[in-house]
Amino acid sequence: MLINLYSLFSNILYLPILLFFIFRFFLSKETLRSLNEKFGSYKQIKPYKKIIWINAVSIGESLSVLPIVEMISKKYPDYRILITTSTLTSAYIVKRRFPKNIIHQFTPIDIQFVVRRFYKYWKPDIGFFLESEFWPNLLNEAKKRDLKLISLNSRISKKTFNHWSKVPNTAITLLSSFKIYFAQDKTSESRLKMIGVKEVLNYGNIKFLSKKLPINKKNYETFKKNLKEKEIILLASSHPGEESKIIQEFKTLKQQKKNLFLIIAPRHPERCGEIEYFFKSNNLNFSKRSTSNHISVNKDCLIVDTFGELGIFYNLAKIVIMGGSFIPHGGQNPIEASHFNCCIIIGPHYENFYDTVEKYKKKKGIIQVGSFNELTMIIKDLLNNPNKRKTFMKNNNLVRNLEKKKVENIWSKIDKIIEKL
Repeated sequence: MLINLYSLFSNILYLPILLFFIFRFFLSKETLRSLNEKFGSYKQIKPYKKIIWINAVSIGESLSVLPIVEMISKKYPDYRILITTSTLTSAYIVKRRFPKNIIHQFTPIDIQFVVRRFYKYWKPDIGFFLESEFWPNLLNEAKKRDLKLISLNSRISKKTFNHWSKVPNTAITLLSSFKIYFAQDKTSESRLKMIGVKEVLNYGNIKFLSKKLPINKKNYETFKKNLKEKEIILLASSHPGEESKIIQEFKTLKQQKKNLFLIIAPRHPERCGEIEYFFKSNNLNFSKRSTSNHISVNKDCLIVDTFGELGIFYNLAKIVIMGGSFIPHGGQNPIEASHFNCCIIIGPHYENFYDTVEKYKKKKGIIQVGSFNELTMIIKDLLNNPNKRKTFMKNNNLVRNLEKKKVENIWSKIDKIIEKL
């Protein structure tokens, strides 16, 4: 009943939703191509081959599924892989890093008649949805077409679980659209089973399959040369409310260690103007990555306002602070950073990646702090004790390699599913 009402209202609200996305277009958050595809208009010619559809949404999900896409592409060259994502940045990453024979489209807006256009045009033979993509119309229309859906790296947050617990019949109706779930952690596995889902497997987080982020060697060597006298701290994937506090703590540390250098790579680079203000108000000299490779000796900080270069800065840093964990955001995934020889620090908020972080903490592969003041003390200790940093880095690598072996079992299951198409 609730799903039918949702579908009805999604159609009724088509016009205001369209106007909202047109507004996003004028803010440069959409393009003509993304608008057309999100609302069910396609220029890409559908191939006369079986289509394996992967709905990956944003950058994190896209990169996490890349190893599986590569394996499918290699073993099943006669199939075509259709990747759908929602953001412009994820589309850029797919174009740059994924196999050239895949098809990329933007995920349709969850309006019933738009979703029907998508299914009618593409007619996928199987669908893989990443993490917590449980859009009612996408799932309900797939079930009507008897389309086999697989939930990969399933994640059920506490908030989502509490909402679904209030409407259990609707929840299980919606979630039964998937034939099988590959939960990314024990918490999500448990929550899915409590809702009533039967087919749940847990081999771990597929992000452990991810490869080391690419590094432009020429640019890396330039930065390395310019910063050779510096001890580098990277704040990665930061959010509002974090940069100002960490900049203040950095300024305190810099009074004792003159060669400290702070790099901030915000989760959303369009916020760089805000971060510039914080640097200026603290009388810190900074550069912007988009301006130049060269950093003069009098600079204290760097703002990364470009895409696809985070690997360079992970590789330069001695210490990485994971953003999204010092505010009630739920944290950012530390797996990406763990590929590099850096010591990782995470704040008090890591609910969205609880099981992953706990695995690292248990083996002393990551440091979790409770406040900005504690962060300063830990950084000071790590800078003064290189052997302690090395121990954390070694343990970090051990955890990642161990978890990767477990997650590799997912591919054998996926392989068998595709073989039956």
